[in-house]
Amino acid sequence: MQRPQAPLELRLYLNGHAPESAGVEDQLHRLFASVGLEFTVEVIDVNEHPDRADDDRILLTPTLLRLTPPRLRVAGDLSDLEAALDGLGLRVWSQRQALA
Repeated sequence: MQRPQAPLELRLYLNGHAPESAGVEDQLHRLFASVGLEFTVEVIDVNEHPDRADDDRILLTPTLLRLTPPRLRVAGDLSDLEAALDGLGLRVWSQRQALA
């Protein structure tokens, strides 16, 4: 897999009232900084915008959607870097980068 040329477009769904949502956006920034990928992220609180969550079929928070093709999602704990990269289709690129 090649490194994405344009910044990745992401959408992060959180439950603003849930303790596990605290710090997720910071984790996301650390995740992508660690592999040198640029991204934009739209953060949506499912309590304030349940219609948006329904539109994207969000069943659990936090959920991170990769909007840049291919469209993929990771739900749950985003602190496991390798699992999150794998879920977004970026792990292969990060492993090649580490070997370079």
